[in-house]
Amino acid sequence: MDRILIIAVAASLFSASARADSSPANGPRPGTTEAVQCLNRQGLKGCETMFVGQARLMARFWVFQNPNRDARRGSFVSSTYEGRATGSNYMDVRVLSDLPTKDMDTFHVKFARAEYTFYVAPPDADGKIHALAGPGIPQAPNA
Repeated sequence: MDRILIIAVAASLFSASARADSSPANGPRPGTTEAVQCLNRQGLKGCETMFVGQARLMARFWVFQNPNRDARRGSFVSSTYEGRATGSNYMDVRVLSDLPTKDMDTFHVKFARAEYTFYVAPPDADGKIHALAGPGIPQAPNA
Protein backbone atom coordinates (compact mmCIF):
# COMPACT_ATOMS: atom_id res chain seq x y z
CA MET A 1 0.00 0.00 0.00
CA ASP A 2 2.83 2.43 0.89
CA ARG A 3 4.56 1.56 -2.36
CA ILE A 4 1.42 2.44 -4.37
CA LEU A 5 1.09 5.76 -2.52
CA ILE A 6 4.74 6.65 -3.23
CA ILE A 7 4.33 5.79 -6.92
CA ALA A 8 1.11 7.84 -7.14
CA VAL A 9 2.75 10.88 -5.48
CA ALA A 10 5.84 10.61 -7.68
CA ALA A 11 3.71 10.30 -10.81
CA SER A 12 1.62 13.34 -9.91
CA LEU A 13 4.74 15.43 -9.18
CA PHE A 14 6.32 14.35 -12.47
CA SER A 15 3.22 15.16 -14.52
CA ALA A 16 2.83 18.55 -12.80
CA SER A 17 6.45 19.46 -13.50
CA ALA A 18 6.09 18.39 -17.13
CA ARG A 19 3.01 20.60 -17.55
CA ALA A 20 4.74 23.55 -15.87
CA ASP A 21 7.79 23.38 -18.11
CA SER A 22 7.61 26.55 -20.16
CA SER A 23 11.02 26.32 -21.82
CA PRO A 24 11.12 27.72 -25.36
CA ALA A 25 11.71 24.30 -26.91
CA ASN A 26 8.22 23.15 -25.87
CA GLY A 27 6.22 25.50 -28.02
CA PRO A 28 6.24 28.42 -30.40
CA ARG A 29 7.60 31.70 -29.13
CA PRO A 30 5.30 34.70 -28.69
CA GLY A 31 4.42 36.29 -32.01
CA THR A 32 5.22 33.40 -34.33
CA THR A 33 1.80 31.75 -34.12
CA GLU A 34 0.14 35.12 -34.80
CA ALA A 35 2.43 35.56 -37.81
CA VAL A 36 1.39 32.22 -39.30
CA GLN A 37 -2.27 33.07 -38.69
CA CYS A 38 -1.73 36.34 -40.55
CA LEU A 39 0.04 34.60 -43.45
CA ASN A 40 -2.94 32.32 -43.84
CA ARG A 41 -5.50 35.11 -43.59
CA GLN A 42 -6.63 33.93 -40.15
CA GLY A 43 -5.18 36.93 -38.28
CA LEU A 44 -6.48 40.34 -37.29
CA LYS A 45 -7.10 43.00 -39.90
CA GLY A 46 -3.90 44.94 -40.56
CA CYS A 47 -1.67 42.16 -39.19
CA GLU A 48 0.56 42.37 -42.28
CA THR A 49 2.29 45.37 -40.68
CA MET A 50 4.09 42.95 -38.31
CA PHE A 51 6.35 41.93 -41.22
CA VAL A 52 9.23 44.23 -42.17
CA GLY A 53 12.28 44.00 -44.39
CA GLN A 54 12.96 40.56 -45.83
CA ALA A 55 9.91 39.15 -44.04
CA ARG A 56 7.61 41.67 -45.71
CA LEU A 57 8.90 40.66 -49.14
CA MET A 58 8.07 37.04 -48.41
CA ALA A 59 4.74 37.76 -46.68
CA ARG A 60 3.30 39.90 -49.47
CA PHE A 61 2.35 36.79 -51.47
CA TRP A 62 0.33 35.48 -48.55
CA VAL A 63 -1.25 38.26 -46.50
CA PHE A 64 -3.25 40.02 -49.18
CA GLN A 65 -6.42 38.71 -50.77
CA ASN A 66 -5.82 36.66 -53.92
CA PRO A 67 -8.81 34.66 -55.19
CA ASN A 68 -6.70 32.60 -57.61
CA ARG A 69 -4.24 31.55 -54.91
CA ASP A 70 -7.02 30.82 -52.43
CA ALA A 71 -8.95 28.71 -54.95
CA ARG A 72 -5.84 26.67 -55.81
CA ARG A 73 -4.95 25.84 -52.21
CA GLY A 74 -8.51 25.38 -50.96
CA SER A 75 -9.87 26.18 -47.54
CA PHE A 76 -7.66 26.37 -44.46
CA VAL A 77 -7.50 23.07 -42.54
CA SER A 78 -4.84 23.34 -39.84
CA SER A 79 -1.57 24.84 -38.67
CA THR A 80 0.84 22.84 -36.53
CA TYR A 81 3.94 23.99 -34.71
CA GLU A 82 6.74 21.61 -35.73
CA GLY A 83 9.55 22.90 -33.54
CA ARG A 84 12.67 25.02 -33.95
CA ALA A 85 14.80 25.04 -37.04
CA THR A 86 18.12 23.33 -36.39
CA GLY A 87 21.56 23.16 -37.89
CA SER A 88 21.36 19.36 -37.92
CA ASN A 89 18.42 19.20 -40.35
CA TYR A 90 19.50 19.50 -44.00
CA MET A 91 16.29 21.24 -45.11
CA ASP A 92 16.47 23.75 -42.25
CA VAL A 93 20.10 24.59 -43.06
CA ARG A 94 19.22 25.06 -46.71
CA VAL A 95 16.27 27.36 -45.98
CA LEU A 96 18.06 29.40 -43.33
CA SER A 97 21.30 29.93 -45.27
CA ASP A 98 20.13 33.22 -46.84
CA LEU A 99 18.26 34.64 -43.84
CA PRO A 100 19.45 37.20 -41.30
CA THR A 101 18.71 34.81 -38.41
CA LYS A 102 18.85 31.10 -37.79
CA ASP A 103 16.49 31.32 -34.79
CA MET A 104 13.13 30.34 -36.28
CA ASP A 105 9.99 28.43 -35.37
CA THR A 106 8.71 25.97 -37.98
CA PHE A 107 5.02 25.51 -38.80
CA HIS A 108 3.27 23.03 -41.08
CA VAL A 109 0.15 24.53 -42.65
CA LYS A 110 -2.45 22.42 -44.37
CA PHE A 111 -5.13 23.54 -46.79
CA ALA A 112 -7.69 21.37 -48.58
CA ARG A 113 -5.47 21.04 -51.68
CA ALA A 114 -1.98 22.06 -50.56
CA GLU A 115 0.46 21.93 -47.67
CA TYR A 116 3.26 24.35 -46.81
CA THR A 117 6.08 24.82 -44.30
CA PHE A 118 6.82 28.26 -42.87
CA TYR A 119 9.88 29.34 -40.90
CA VAL A 120 9.09 32.36 -38.72
CA ALA A 121 11.55 34.36 -36.62
CA PRO A 122 10.19 35.68 -33.34
CA PRO A 123 9.55 39.43 -33.27
CA ASP A 124 12.50 41.65 -32.40
CA ALA A 125 12.40 44.26 -29.63
CA ASP A 126 10.45 46.52 -32.02
CA GLY A 127 7.64 43.91 -32.13
CA LYS A 128 8.25 43.29 -35.84
CA ILE A 129 9.20 40.11 -37.65
CA HIS A 130 12.32 40.63 -39.73
CA ALA A 131 12.88 37.10 -41.09
CA LEU A 132 10.47 34.68 -42.72
CA ALA A 133 10.88 31.75 -45.07
CA GLY A 134 8.37 29.56 -46.77
CA PRO A 135 7.14 28.40 -50.13
CA GLY A 136 7.36 31.83 -51.78
CA ILE A 137 4.70 32.54 -54.37
CA PRO A 138 1.95 29.95 -53.78
CA GLN A 139 1.78 27.59 -56.73
CA ALA A 140 -0.92 25.21 -57.81
CA PRO A 141 -0.31 21.72 -56.40
CA ASN A 142 0.94 19.09 -58.85
CA ALA A 143 -1.85 17.01 -60.31
